[in-house]
Amino acid sequence: MDAIHELYHALTTSDYVLVGAGAGLSAAAGISFADERAFKRDYPALWAQGVHSDYQTFSYKGWLPGQRWGYLCRHIKAVLFDTPALPLYDDLKALLEGSDYFAVTSNVDHQFIKAGFPPERVFEAQGSYGELVCSARCSDDEYDIAPFIDATLPHIKDDLTVDAAHHPHCPRCGAPLRPAFRDTRAHALGDQRYHDFLAESENASIAILEFGVGFNSAGVIRVPFERITGEREKARFFRITVDYPESEEEIVQIVKLAKEEGLHIYTRGSGTNLSGGTIPLRKGIVLVTTRMNKIVEVDAENLTATVQPGVVINTLNDAVSPYGLMYPPDPGTVKTATMGGSVSESSGGLRGLKYGVTKDYVMGVRMVLANGEVVTFGGKSVKNVAGYDQARLRRRRHPRHHHRDPR
Repeated sequence: MDAIHELYHALTTSDYVLVGAGAGLSAAAGISFADERAFKRDYPALWAQGVHSDYQTFSYKGWLPGQRWGYLCRHIKAVLFDTPALPLYDDLKALLEGSDYFAVTSNVDHQFIKAGFPPERVFEAQGSYGELVCSARCSDDEYDIAPFIDATLPHIKDDLTVDAAHHPHCPRCGAPLRPAFRDTRAHALGDQRYHDFLAESENASIAILEFGVGFNSAGVIRVPFERITGEREKARFFRITVDYPESEEEIVQIVKLAKEEGLHIYTRGSGTNLSGGTIPLRKGIVLVTTRMNKIVEVDAENLTATVQPGVVINTLNDAVSPYGLMYPPDPGTVKTATMGGSVSESSGGLRGLKYGVTKDYVMGVRMVLANGEVVTFGGKSVKNVAGYDQARLRRRRHPRHHHRDPR
């Protein structure tokens, strides 16, 4: 309650209020780009191609010809046109009533504008879905995306592909049109208004509020807000968010940010911490993996399982028990310890003398390197030993092998 009172006091006594809104705010309101269940329901063709969330489409390279435009049409229609102003944004607007505020958002869902925030007080830092521009940049013309989506929707096939004849093209040069995002006059104007607000409030008291900003676009809001706070004596900073990553893409962004800022990363599971492995020794980021807790696959025939690092050991054993299998390593904390922590510490337990420890059951690892590159070592095949056995040398993530219980 003290934090709430402090926030209220800052809002009511500060000369200015700066608001930052990330994907977490819209997710809390009801728009989530990480919802795998909804993505599987809405885009089964992409799911079958190995794409499991809207986030993953940002970096996906395996599009079929015409498929990306088909996906964008349905996705943008759902987010931009079919979703009304959500109550959480109405509540935020009411909270800021009477304040001299400015809002910066990395979201492209237009929720601030839908909720009635004055456009001159909002900067959509990542742009929006609303306009198309010429991919050849033959002019600075911007085209409303709505009529192009309406014209395309009837021609989208089951696999989301769209014939070239139904793609939007520049009326000037004939080149394909593409979503503008930040290449618009509105974006440039918003950026200027943001900088004008910062200059105007430089020597005044300011409350800085950050809602739902993670690491996917940390350089847009998170890092600048921290710097502004550090540079201003009269700034009070409030971060309202959950920093636990839920996807590989978020891990990559966190690692890249840490590299850019020179920060250490301390990976943490449940924090049973019997060997002190999660204790931060220097300033940095504590990366908690407990929300990456999916059992991706149990392949009973090949005696393997693929899991995310936040899966609790007992949960894995409960999942494989119906197949007559078990995961032998049994540290004293099996009810709370995660597989990621078990791999990083090569946990053993009482069964270790008979069955071995964690390193003896890691057949493959998919991991993020210090530069943000994602690599995979090993695999499900037992005879997969060309070169160094990196899966065992590194012992980081995703243990897969199980032992059939002989009892």
